[in-house]
Amino acid sequence: MHRSSSNGPVDSADSAPVVFDDVVVDTALAAWLRQTHKELSAVTPLDSGGSGGRLVSGYVREVDPDQRGGRVIVKLLAASPEAAEEPRQHKAALLSRTERNADFITRHLVDEAYPPQLLGHAWVMFQRPAGDETVTLADLGLSPRLPHIARSIVTAVLGDWNPDDPKDDSRSAADFVVQLLGTRLGSDAPLRVWADDRLGPQAEILPWISLPDHPAPLPNPLVLNEDCPLGQFEAGFLMHGRAHGDLHPGNIMVPPEDEAKPDEFTLIDLSRFHDRAPLVRDPAHLLLCLVARFLPHLGDEARGQLVTGLLSRSGCDGPLVPQGLADTVIAVRQAAFDWGAARGIQTGWRRQWYLALLACALMFTARERYSDRDRWWFYCLAAHAGWAYLEELKVDRPMEAQPLSLRWAQETGSPSATSKRDGTIAPLSAPSPTPAADNPAHAILTKMWETFAPALEQLAGARILDVKLHLTDYVRIEALAFRTTLGALTMTAPLPAADQTHRALDRVHAALRRVADQAANVGTFLVLPKKIQLMGLFQQTPGDLALGSFVNALDDLLTAIRDAKLALPVLLS
Repeated sequence: MHRSSSNGPVDSADSAPVVFDDVVVDTALAAWLRQTHKELSAVTPLDSGGSGGRLVSGYVREVDPDQRGGRVIVKLLAASPEAAEEPRQHKAALLSRTERNADFITRHLVDEAYPPQLLGHAWVMFQRPAGDETVTLADLGLSPRLPHIARSIVTAVLGDWNPDDPKDDSRSAADFVVQLLGTRLGSDAPLRVWADDRLGPQAEILPWISLPDHPAPLPNPLVLNEDCPLGQFEAGFLMHGRAHGDLHPGNIMVPPEDEAKPDEFTLIDLSRFHDRAPLVRDPAHLLLCLVARFLPHLGDEARGQLVTGLLSRSGCDGPLVPQGLADTVIAVRQAAFDWGAARGIQTGWRRQWYLALLACALMFTARERYSDRDRWWFYCLAAHAGWAYLEELKVDRPMEAQPLSLRWAQETGSPSATSKRDGTIAPLSAPSPTPAADNPAHAILTKMWETFAPALEQLAGARILDVKLHLTDYVRIEALAFRTTLGALTMTAPLPAADQTHRALDRVHAALRRVADQAANVGTFLVLPKKIQLMGLFQQTPGDLALGSFVNALDDLLTAIRDAKLALPVLLS
């Protein structure tokens, strides 16, 4: 698209090609192309990923036969001090090349097609595409490839980019967290505003707190001074080296094909690159970014299991945590821990990992695009990560601490609004009032749905080799427990046999029995030797048939639960 069809000299806005729809920048870009004997065509807008800048793909033809043209990504940087640093930081990342990390930089850092140019009022960068056809890791979703790609990225960023011994540092644990958080701890920063608004002023001063789901005292992650629990211990082996600085799925390009290798990735947006950054930050931040994408789909119990899994030294075995997410947690953590083990600093590096999770969890707590419920979860994760660090040091915690809960807003509107509110203290899982919300059966049916819906989501479309025994055991035990609870409820308030709600509860009661039986059937196949299971890898096995019956039973149970909830207005009171 052009403002004019003139093929003559480009010296006015009317003759400049429309690239960014910014007259000043487009005119200056047209002049630069003319002066350097280049032609830009096939301009296509691209998603900028919310960076504030503008991206287009285009084809550059070099008039000079000694120069190589080709497809380029042209990036108009946002008008901000941080964005203005990207050209310099990108070049610094490329210049961090040594003989031993040259392969990493060549294969995994986006390259410059031409030097950046200050065109009018903004910087414009010209980069080689990450591949002929690529997508961001965010676009890939919860693919079976994700754990392998994530592990490959962390292994390469830590080891291949930093093959030489990193620089060591030592400071208090609190100071290290402050270093990771930077300006996010400012008095007017979103983190402080949200904490004051939703947690109250005590969140800024209490060194120890207790949470609704964890009455034992935990260190308050927002209190980071020399007198706080984390301020009293020196943290060693604080490894520093080359780091991306903003490693998240939107800044990682990968091929979309299922057969692509895990190490086929390219890092983009190097505006926060530093050659002496805390190395533990990139993997911890990437992991929580991946967690954040799937957090809204998890119920309260699954969220609690995920906290435990994130802070474990090895597994992530919560049965309600989606298996792909659990595998990703394990893969990222293991890649990070392997790097520390290779340098003989397992203990110090693991403790540092907890501090990085604390700091990164607070970064997510500060982000206004997440709901209050998710931001509260990240705050709680930060508190638990702080205790994981102190527990390693065998710290004695106080016998009790002041409870801290999330204050929900009374009015509707943006969950991230920062105006003062006089909300009431309520548990995180408090439901919105409904006509049947006070009914005891309503709470039981809701809990059933939150328990079994994630299990069905994990199992739908799976093969018997993909299923974990602890998941089937969990579903079987929960189904039997709910069956007993529901039976006791109906006995205390009997209804006529012909009553609609009696029949609805009866169907749920029977469906729970079928789910328990089918879970037990699948479990018998999972304890068979792996060799026998693998015999059916390319054909449908009796185990797969049993799994199909299990999935159908779960689906029938959820349908029965839904129908019963619809009948709640006339249920027990």
